[in-house]
Amino acid sequence: KYRLMEDIEHHLEGFRMAGLRRLDPNIMEWNSDADGISRDGVFTRENPPAISLKYPAEFIITEFMPTQVFRATGSDGLPVMMIEIWKITGEVKESLRGYAEALKSYLQGLATNVKIIYNKSLLPDAYGEAYPAQECEVDWQNRRSIELKTYANVIVKDNYSILLRWFDSAEAVEQDMAKIKAIFKAIDLEP
Repeated sequence: KYRLMEDIEHHLEGFRMAGLRRLDPNIMEWNSDADGISRDGVFTRENPPAISLKYPAEFIITEFMPTQVFRATGSDGLPVMMIEIWKITGEVKESLRGYAEALKSYLQGLATNVKIIYNKSLLPDAYGEAYPAQECEVDWQNRRSIELKTYANVIVKDNYSILLRWFDSAEAVEQDMAKIKAIFKAIDLEP
């Protein structure tokens, strides 16, 4: 338990350096349907920033860390899909660009051989002109030397960062990249 809290603090520090602040670090579960609800393969959040996102119907909702508002996995624990929401406290472009480094910093506390493969702005048509966005890929190895890959999108809405993350074996992410991008692209930012 102590190691988990240490990992969470390490995770939070990386995001603070990127100019992001967690909404409520004490939330371990949804306090109401407005905070988030999952039904029939759709996660919906009514509280700011309101979002709705379809996820694979076979996924299992799992306990999530305080930094997450949603976490689901495949039946054998992989892949993992997460949604985090952070209040932007700094400059928006800096927060977007800083996410990959914050993720790398967090993973370095849990893994080895952590490398940012790319970190780039998404075109305005990715989520609409009103929603600046960034995407990145980070390769890493867990403590058992299994090669993993995280693919992430960061979308800005109403001065919040909506972080969409997916990780799995590096091979599986490469193989499923079109599917992953389609899931993320289908987020409804005006539910």
